[in-house]
Amino acid sequence: MGLDISCIMADHKIPFHFPQEVLDAADTIDNRIHDDKDRLDLRKEQLITIDGEDAKDLDDAVSLNNVRVRPLPVGCSYCRCI
Repeated sequence: MGLDISCIMADHKIPFHFPQEVLDAADTIDNRIHDDKDRLDLRKEQLITIDGEDAKDLDDAVSLNNVRVRPLPVGCSYCRCI
């Protein structure tokens, strides 16, 4: 955690450590990746984030594929975690 986040947490009196009850609840969350027919799997794509240097989440990206088509297609992706 960076100094900027630590300062914000201290200013707002946000605890730096989670209670054991919260840690135990977090351990029960299923964090496996599930196939979803309604979502496009881009994990094999080479994506480059376009979020700013001070972004707290890296959820916007572009990709460029080596194809012989002109104009060159550029992909733009927004990642949404649900």
